[in-house]
Amino acid sequence: MESDDVTIVARKSRGVVINAARPAAAFGLSQDEVQARLRAGRVTSCCEADVGDDVLR
Repeated sequence: MESDDVTIVARKSRGVVINAARPAAAFGLSQDEVQARLRAGRVTSCCEADVGDDVLR
């Protein structure tokens, strides 16, 4: 990852960023395997963000 590594989840201008170590450990994969599977579309993610009237609800 970039020098602004995150430890859990961070919202960036390009979307949500997570450290590959967490899903790697959860699924018994290496970080390189997680990143390769993300690029291949074999691992995906979904995230919702509260906006407008839904913020802090």
